[in-house]
Amino acid sequence: MKDRIERWRAAFSGDEQSVVRALVSFAWNHAAFQSVVKAVELLPESPDGGKPFNWMLLELLKNTYWGSTVLAIRRLVDAESLIGKRGVMSLRSILNDVRASRAVLTRRVYVEDIAGLAYDAEEVARKGDAFFLRHAERKAVWIPRALQPEPIRQRHDQFDFLSGVPSERRSPDDTIQDWVFDKLEARLAQVQKISDHANIYFAHAATAESREGRGLTQWGSEDATAAFELLVQTAELMGRWFLYEGVGDVLPAPNGDQFVHMDSPLLPGRDTRPLNERWQAFAERTRAWPFIEDTAL
Repeated sequence: MKDRIERWRAAFSGDEQSVVRALVSFAWNHAAFQSVVKAVELLPESPDGGKPFNWMLLELLKNTYWGSTVLAIRRLVDAESLIGKRGVMSLRSILNDVRASRAVLTRRVYVEDIAGLAYDAEEVARKGDAFFLRHAERKAVWIPRALQPEPIRQRHDQFDFLSGVPSERRSPDDTIQDWVFDKLEARLAQVQKISDHANIYFAHAATAESREGRGLTQWGSEDATAAFELLVQTAELMGRWFLYEGVGDVLPAPNGDQFVHMDSPLLPGRDTRPLNERWQAFAERTRAWPFIEDTAL
């Protein structure tokens, strides 16, 4: 069971492709894109009613952002197994593996193996009191965490909720109720349509027949924020319960001013001909590509 818990922990936060790292990347990209959108909104209108912002660059930013956003959500709710050569790290793969372990994920495992705490809070409290008395002559006494009963009590209280067992009937063999997993899955299912959209428009080139009735018809910034909030909060619950850790604030603190030079044009007062030359050089190559000879096969 301990090996399985470590696999959950790696997938949740320990691996370079873990859930928490994906959420952090999602948060940064979302905040950055919203900042760019606000910058464009603040620009004065041009005589033609548009904004004096290069349309090619804006389209590149929009397409990249929206594509990466739906793919990030797809990745976070991927239903593939956590185990094996095709294993994936996602909220759903962790949830499914935890659920498969429900019979052995007992109260004792929840307190001792996952949280790394002693099982009996009252015994720990007695040891803590004895420690305090041995050092009572000091002006201040710091009780070691291993002798603090409150985290153990809180962990048991949490498992009371998850198991549906009242505190006076606790047993080391109590297990988590099925509805807990059902509710977590229901939360992930709320963004399934976004994942389907990513599948048919970004991960795969779905046919017209395959696209029928699937995907998103309308989706905007507020929808993306709401989906992100749901995923972060679902991850927080799963981390809190099954790994004794959380996600924290997923938006990283910038290392410096993230808006430096945003008040300046990309090429202030400079000749754009070198940009056109690079464009045309690539255009010449693409024009030649269709003229492949049969014998080049």
